[in-house]
Parts: sequence; structure tokens; C-alpha cells
Amino acid sequence: MNYVRDKDEVPRSRKSKSGSLRPQLRGGSGGHARSKKNSPQAIVAVKSWAHSPGSVKRMLQYIGRVTSLEEEPAIEEMEAEVAEKVEQRDFFDDAEEREAKFLREIVETQKTYFENIEKLAAERRDFLESIGKSDFTIRKEIYSDFELKRRRNLSFAKAHIKNMGDEYGIDVSVQKQMSDAFSEHDRRTDIISKKTVRLSKQFGNFPKIPDDKRKALILGYQKNADRLKSEIFEGAENLKSCRLKTVAKRHEHKQQAKHIKAKQGERYFLEDSTGAIYEGAYEIEKLAEKWSVVMERKQKGKRAPRHAAHIALSAKAENQETNVDKVLRAARRVAIEHFGDKGFDYAIGIHQDGKYPHAHLVVLAKNRDNGRKLALDPKDLHKVRQTFAKELTKRGLEHAATRAPRKGKEKYRPSNRQTKQDVYAETRALIANVEQEHRQFQRKLNRKRKEPHFDALRVRDAWGKSIDTQIKKLDSDTVLPPQRREKAKKLLSEISQTLQKGAKMDLETKATVNDLNEKMDNWTKRVEKTKEGQTRQDFQPHEKDDREKRRSVLDKEGLKIMKRVDVFLKKQLPNLPLKTEEKKTILRTMRQKHTGMKKIRERLRGRTR
Repeated sequence: MNYVRDKDEVPRSRKSKSGSLRPQLRGGSGGHARSKKNSPQAIVAVKSWAHSPGSVKRMLQYIGRVTSLEEEPAIEEMEAEVAEKVEQRDFFDDAEEREAKFLREIVETQKTYFENIEKLAAERRDFLESIGKSDFTIRKEIYSDFELKRRRNLSFAKAHIKNMGDEYGIDVSVQKQMSDAFSEHDRRTDIISKKTVRLSKQFGNFPKIPDDKRKALILGYQKNADRLKSEIFEGAENLKSCRLKTVAKRHEHKQQAKHIKAKQGERYFLEDSTGAIYEGAYEIEKLAEKWSVVMERKQKGKRAPRHAAHIALSAKAENQETNVDKVLRAARRVAIEHFGDKGFDYAIGIHQDGKYPHAHLVVLAKNRDNGRKLALDPKDLHKVRQTFAKELTKRGLEHAATRAPRKGKEKYRPSNRQTKQDVYAETRALIANVEQEHRQFQRKLNRKRKEPHFDALRVRDAWGKSIDTQIKKLDSDTVLPPQRREKAKKLLSEISQTLQKGAKMDLETKATVNDLNEKMDNWTKRVEKTKEGQTRQDFQPHEKDDREKRRSVLDKEGLKIMKRVDVFLKKQLPNLPLKTEEKKTILRTMRQKHTGMKKIRERLRGRTR
């Protein structure tokens, strides 16, 4: 089979592992061109993110097809090898001898277990007596040492049983039963130890465990071991076939986990951003170890960092050698352009176990040049997909990278980006808000019929401006259906008429005048309080900076009130349905206060300077 690499697929200023570029498949002209109208879509998708070095290693193993049919022996060969090993051990000829040896090992382990405890306790006792401690303290120290060593010896005994079971070919379930027997014995010993602590606290001594009790425990364990021996060697005739079935099943699961199919002609390899080829499990593990050096470990209290991204690139083409080679070269070009040239290391593999040939990319998330993290948003993925479709089309597999249409019923969309909401829904919401405010307005106006105090005219002007603005939006929107536009205008007209019918201009004018006069009077009083020595409760003599700040704040508030009074006197008052004498009285009173505020503001600014 011939191998070659396109000129534009050579990584820029990067060398391969062996110093030269490894070849790739060179395919023929296979694949037929399609018209752009019927071109299939190129698929690019982020399958998963790796958050640990182990998951990165599994990604590399998956995309590289670590276990190929050429490297892994067939199941029949593995079964024959296991059968040969079992027969060489003569497992069925010396069963009685192995049974006796196995039981002797159990008894020896138990003896060693107790001898180690007694020996360590004696050594500890001699050491403590040599330094002259009291008898009770010695016994307490011995007990603490006894508990520590007892647990260590128990772990040793369990490990010894496991090694012995593996040596004799004992089933795992039987080994677990043997460990449980040791745990049961240790539990009984632990009960005796707790009793000794209670007696030591009551009588001030440390009673020893009787020898007959210890012998009973040993005999009980041996009896339990005798009961287990039948389970150990029961069904020995079927042991060979069971072990062969277990090995075969394990290998089958191993193949399924790696998506390996027994097809001739499949290729298994992995290529990194330098152009080097990694073949087999050992080389891919070396690549994973190389990448793991730059991976950050998870910190306590923080989310696990992203180490690598798994990206799949698929083309809708026949699953044949020529098309597989074209998909591989197109994917390689995409990887170089979007990741390799931007400073991100990657590994690429090609699969043909599905309906269509597809490539897999594992991109290391940390930039080798500036240390920045890889970010893949929908816009970036769309650019990758466009490049992939372009490279496939260039090689004879015409593909497109258009965006998929939205599912569901079509909705009216605004012709310009400024109209983001549905104007009709916005109109309904505005009407509901105005109706609620109008109810509150009426309650507030009628609650104090004689002397209402709030800026009622300003509220009514705000309603009129919002309604006029919404009508302009309806006229400028060209996407809203005509029926809905007319309905929205009708609703706005109805709410406008409702506001005009419910108007009580005499009360609203009185409320506005009272509110503005009250604001001007309150402002004047606050200014008078800021004079030095006028109100010691508010300002102490040493608070000169606070007085200066208060003057500037009062100056701004006064300007705001004066502007509102100007608007009322010049624009609103002339248009009100009031008698001329009433208008003159309001104008004269408010103009006088307005002039007084103007003079006070000039004095405040003069003092501030």
C-alpha cells in the first residue's frame, strides 16, 4: 500500500518524532462530485471534554485504535494458551496434596498472626519497664501498641490469603470468603479488647486474654477453614472451562469498549501535531504521559480544569479506502489550520467502523506558546465545519456547511436587528401597565380630595409620551401582520380615551401646584439649616467639609426643582382649562418662590467658591 502526504498538510516548522515525515495513504480518485444544491452537510461536533490525565489517555486510546487485530492475539489463541498453562500445573492430579498444603498455610498464617502480637507486646513492656513507668501505665501503653499491631497483622493476613489464592488458582469468591473468616475472627478479638478496656477502667488492672479462649478462637477458625475446603475444590472438573470462558468474555468486553471489529483491512494509528505516527499501546501511552506534564491538577474547592477536547469530523461518503483517505487528509488540514498553527497540540485518528468514514481529533486545551485555554463556541465550530467542507470539496467529496433551519412553526421576525421583541406583545404589556398606574393614580387623587400633594400633570404627560412612542413603533415595524398592527393601534386609542375621560383637571392642577410649592418651601428650609451655627444638631463646628458637600447637593436639587417649575409655568399652565384669574394667581405665587430660589442658589455658589 502506497503512502503520501499533501504539500499543504505538512505542519509548519514542526518535525516528526523520527526526524522525517511519516507517510500517509494515497488514495485514488474515488467519490463522485455532487451539485451544490444537493451537497451533503459536513459534520463537526465536540463529543466530550477531558477533565483528568486518565480521561485524556482514554481518548487517545479510543481514537487511535490501540488494540488492532494484528497486535492482539485471537480469542482462540488465548484460550489455547490458558489451557496449556492450566494443564502444565497438573491441577487435577495432586488435588489432595494441594488441599493439605493450603490448610497448613492457613494455620501457619494464624500462628504468625498471634506470635507477632505477643512478641511486639513483650518488647514494648520491656522498654517501658526500663524507663520506670507505673504498672497501669505500662499495661495501657501495651494495649495501645497491641491494637495498632493487631490491625497491621490483619492486613498482612488478608494479603497473604490473596497471594496464596492466586498461586493455587483459587476462585476470587472463595478468596473473599477466606478474608471474611479472618475479619470475623478479628471482630471477636476486638470485642475481647473492648472488654479489657472497660475492666481496666473499673478495677485498675489489665486482665490477660486466657489461653483457653485463644485456643478456642484458633480451633473455631480451623473449623471454618475445614468447611471452606469443600467449596474451594468443589467443581474442580469444570474449573478449566470456567477460566477459559472468563478470559474469552473479558477479551470480548475489551474489544467492545474500544469499538474494534474483526474486519480485514482496518487501519489503526495515531498522528500528532508534529506529523509523527504512534502505533500500538506503548507509544500512545508515551504521548499521553508527554501531554500530562502540562496539565493542571484539580484544586480543592474549584471545578476540575478542562485538559482536552474530543472533536469528531464526519463526511457522508462511501466507506471505501479512497474516500477514507480523503476524509483523513481534509481533517488533517482542518487540524493544522484551526489548532496546530494557533499553538494547540492535537492528535488525529481515522475510523471506518460506522456507516461513513470519520476522523477524530483530541486537542490539548492549553496553548503551548502563551498558556491560554482552548475555547470552542458555536461560531468557532461553524468556521471549522466550513473549512472541513471546503477541504472535502477540494478533494472530490463535495460537501456544504450551511446552518440548519429552525424547527417548529415560522414566526414573524423583525427586518432589522433593533426590533428584538414582538411589538404587539410589547403594546399589550404597556397597556396593562398604564391601566394599573391609572387605578393607583385615581385612588391617590381621591384619597385627599381637599389637598392632594403629588405631581399629577407630570404623570399624565408620561402616559401620553409612552403611547405616542408605541404608535411610532407600530408604524415603523414592517414585519408585524396588518391585522395585529390595527388591533394594537385600536387598543392604544381606547386606553388614551379612557385616560382623557377620567381626567379631573382641577384636582390634578391643585395636586401639582401643592407638590411644587411644597418642594420649593422644603428646599428653602434645608438651605437655611446649612448656615453656620444655625442648627447645631445637624452640623457641628468641626464639620466644615460636610457643610460644603451639603451645599453642593442642595444646589443640584434646587436646579432640578426650578427646571420642573419652569416647565409647568411655561408649557402646562397656559394649556390648562382654568380661569384667567386662577392662572394669574398661580403664576404670581410660584414665580415669587422661583425667584427666591434663584437668589439663594447664587448665594450658595458664591460661598462655595
